[in-house]
Amino acid sequence: MTQPNPNDAQAEAVFAFDFIFVFPPALFEDPKIGSALADAGLVCDARTNRMPVFRNQVARIALAEAQDRVKEAMWDAGWALLDESDSLEDGAHAKRLSRLADTIRDKISSEREGKISRRVRRIGLKQLHAFEVERLKGRAMDPCALKDANGFAENAAEASVRLEMWEAQTLIQMADRLRGAPASS
Repeated sequence: MTQPNPNDAQAEAVFAFDFIFVFPPALFEDPKIGSALADAGLVCDARTNRMPVFRNQVARIALAEAQDRVKEAMWDAGWALLDESDSLEDGAHAKRLSRLADTIRDKISSEREGKISRRVRRIGLKQLHAFEVERLKGRAMDPCALKDANGFAENAAEASVRLEMWEAQTLIQMADRLRGAPASS
């Protein structure tokens, strides 16, 4: 029997992840919005509405600084780079929820007023979802901006974790297995 490697526990803590919702559950709980989302084929607990994201800011920075092929593999597998904890603003989650709800209500109102058809509203909601997925992936995020936002400029040693392809493949497989399970929140 081999002894546990203390670096394995450290790596596990650094690369631990959770799932975030592309469209938060509160949107689906609103009767009008939830109905419109269901009509567009968007479901709260669907695999496509949940994205894995690292809990640790150091790991997020490692993803942002990884080789292009590593980043592309992670993004293609549906990993997010951002969530509300990356924002220094108070109430970032509430602001995001409000922004999404307002946009969806606008689509619903436009259909009700005859400005757009039901089909166009459905397509618009799917496009909004796809846009939010891409935003959460943070493809255009500058790693330096992520470091500055999280105060890593002063403590560069803390952000010296690297994300390599073998780790990415393992994380992708783990997240894919877990994403198939029902969400806990």
